[in-house]
Amino acid sequence: MFETVCIRCGKTRILARKWEEKSDRGTVMIYEQTVCPDNECQKVVDDKFEAMREKKRLIALNKGK
Repeated sequence: MFETVCIRCGKTRILARKWEEKSDRGTVMIYEQTVCPDNECQKVVDDKFEAMREKKRLIALNKGK
């Protein structure tokens, strides 16, 4: 695993969970979720990304009209 840093505070992110999923064709995919060690900072980052996802969703809805 390589190290990543928090986009907000710059601290080294920690591994929150790791899991495997098998695709329809039999390929095993390994996923890792990392989080900021500062819980309050992670909440701010999560909120920021949720706002970005919502904005993209609204743009996609408006393009369909």
